[in-house]
Amino acid sequence: MLTRVTVVASLVLALACTKKNPRYCETDVGCMGGHCDKVAHECSNVDAGTDVSDARDAADADARDAVDAVDLRPHCTDPQCADGGFDGAFGVCEPEAGVCVQCLGDDDCSVNKKKPICDTQACRACRSDSECPDPSICMTDGHCATGAEVIFVQFNSSGCSGGMGTSANPYCTPNEAVDKLALGKNVIAIRGALADRLTLNTTGLAPVIVGKSAASIPATAATAIQVLSDNVLIRDLVVTGGTAPASKGVVVSGSSTTLTLSNVQVNIGTGLGIQADTGAHLTMDRCTVTGNSAGGLLVNGGGYDVQNSVFAADGGTTGYGVQLSAVLSGAQFSFTTIVGNPVAATCDLTNAATVRDSIVAGPVINCNVTNSITTSPTFDSARPYHLTSHLACLMPPMSPPAHDIDNQPRTAPVDCGADQFVP
Repeated sequence: MLTRVTVVASLVLALACTKKNPRYCETDVGCMGGHCDKVAHECSNVDAGTDVSDARDAADADARDAVDAVDLRPHCTDPQCADGGFDGAFGVCEPEAGVCVQCLGDDDCSVNKKKPICDTQACRACRSDSECPDPSICMTDGHCATGAEVIFVQFNSSGCSGGMGTSANPYCTPNEAVDKLALGKNVIAIRGALADRLTLNTTGLAPVIVGKSAASIPATAATAIQVLSDNVLIRDLVVTGGTAPASKGVVVSGSSTTLTLSNVQVNIGTGLGIQADTGAHLTMDRCTVTGNSAGGLLVNGGGYDVQNSVFAADGGTTGYGVQLSAVLSGAQFSFTTIVGNPVAATCDLTNAATVRDSIVAGPVINCNVTNSITTSPTFDSARPYHLTSHLACLMPPMSPPAHDIDNQPRTAPVDCGADQFVP
């Protein structure tokens, strides 16, 4: 027969077992740098419970602290966790486990500007615009741009009286925004279709041009975007609207000018798509250059690094998809899709450029085409220039990019051309 004492004792034990042991572990991974006692299923500490320097400090870049008793206590409060032991972040208390962690939400990462996103209780860099608060721009160094860094442009047929370049009162034309670029305020956000062209000739400001809300710039009878100096990034933008044979979509020039185009579509119709002049350097990733009557890409004495991009239906009836003339040494042209052009690619006889790991369908003049497919495959009718099945190069590529034109990961088997087939 159970006595009253036995029943009470059993009840106490049952209740105690329903409360989570904050130091419970199965493996060392759950101990945040400590050791898991596999018998007791409890975390032990890294350095005997004292805040002293040890081997972990080189990894967490904090000579004051290692992951120790201060960071692995059964019970904690936020002030107790604010001892700087998490890669420069202050740390907060995770209440259920009773341990200090780097973050519980993005607000906890605000102290580290270049790691604003809380992911599995650790701060990291942003990876996409969608992770960032308004104005929703993830910068290449991993921080989310603030409104103070951004100048806004949005065309209004009624004019932009009182335009201040703010989100609420944007400028009407892109060159108004260029005039206001400065250190710490080097981002131009273009919203919707503009009616004017863009010219960049800054020094030491590294402008970033970001398209939002189906942003586009017209070429009309001239050049839609001219980059004459500085280190410039342009992304998520459409270049369109050529009206004369001399029209051009994007031109980069200047001996020390660098231009990166990311997820840019150039389809001006009448005219030349993209041109890189002597001494300048052009980087292209995830771009589409189609339907440009005078040609897709002309590299005229510049350097380049082009990948994950499509050059198709360019050159009218007699022109080219890609022309690489007098290119600088070290140029790279790989994982591209060049199809549907009268001439796929043409190069200098005495300075033949190389196109590798690509789909190059059509006549090739003087270019070296290596490890590539030279016939056009059947593309997805609903998604132009996307594969319908895997298309391997002649040999496995030595150094494929991590992603394809859609920013999807390239995994084995790696496909030739701009697109990685995803079943």
